[in-house]
Parts: sequence; structure tokens; C-alpha cells
Amino acid sequence: MMIILNTVKEYFSGSSIYSYFNVKVSRQSGCVGLSQGGDMTVWGAAMDERIKAAVSVCGWSPFCSRDITPLTASYNYPHLKNCIGQDKKLPFDKDHIAAMIAPRPFLNISASGDQFFPNKKQLTEADQYIKCVCHMLGAENHFETIKFNMTHRYNHNCAKLTLEWFDRWLG
Repeated sequence: MMIILNTVKEYFSGSSIYSYFNVKVSRQSGCVGLSQGGDMTVWGAAMDERIKAAVSVCGWSPFCSRDITPLTASYNYPHLKNCIGQDKKLPFDKDHIAAMIAPRPFLNISASGDQFFPNKKQLTEADQYIKCVCHMLGAENHFETIKFNMTHRYNHNCAKLTLEWFDRWLG
């Protein structure tokens, strides 16, 4: 598992993102992203504790123990290729990565009509897992999922919730 975490941390390290864009990180840095940016928000916040609050909009769902080989051949997760077992699955899922954000605040905004992340049942189960981790860490109110009746997009409601979340947690 340490090899996997090192590979994941190397590839998705928030410090490399900050360095690449020459960003000075304040004590109150937050991260928000839509779609692939929401997915990278989850990975980045999980791996870099300098991200104090995170918001993912239509950005992730569990792999659900499926064969992710096609995703490693594309721009999505090329560095996870070395972590795939003989069964063509990863020994972890994205809800495990999202739970690593805890106890820092994480808001997940999802869409009921999302054509890219349609697996609502698995996302609901992932929410329960993350809530359980937050509860164990004494951070029950640090994770929230809000679902809108919309397609895969960022709209006024998402922007309002994002700003409220950051105002609440980052001041």
C-alpha cells in the first residue's frame, strides 16, 4: 500500500501544483473544481494538507471495483497503471481517497442528471463511508453532499454554495 500511496502522492501532489503555478499558499487555502477539476480537487486535497477546504462539483464517483485499465491509458490516471492488480482493479477506491481529506472540510456537489457520473447508488454509499470517517475523527459536519436536479455543470447555485462553504471554513 505504501508504494501505491507514494505513486499517487507523487502524481497528484498539491505541492507540485502550487510550484508549477508559483502560488504562495496562505494558511487558508481552498480548492474548487468542476468535472476533472473536481476530481483533481479531491486527489489534491487528500494529498496536500495545505488545502484547508475543498469543493468538488460533478467531479468524482467511486471506481466501483471496475477495470480501470482504460482510464490509465488516457490522460485521466496514467500513473496509476503501476498500481493495478492482476484482477485489473485498484486495491482502493475513490471514496477512500476522498475520506483522506477529513477532518478538513469537503463539500461534494453532484447532479442527479450527471451523464458522466451516473452511478448514484455508489455515490450514496461513498457518502456514508466518508461521513463515518468524519464521525470517527470528531468532524461530523466537515463533509456534506448536495445534489441538484441538473446535468453535469457549474451554475449559480453551485457558485453560491462554494462561496458559502469557503466563507464558513476559511473565514
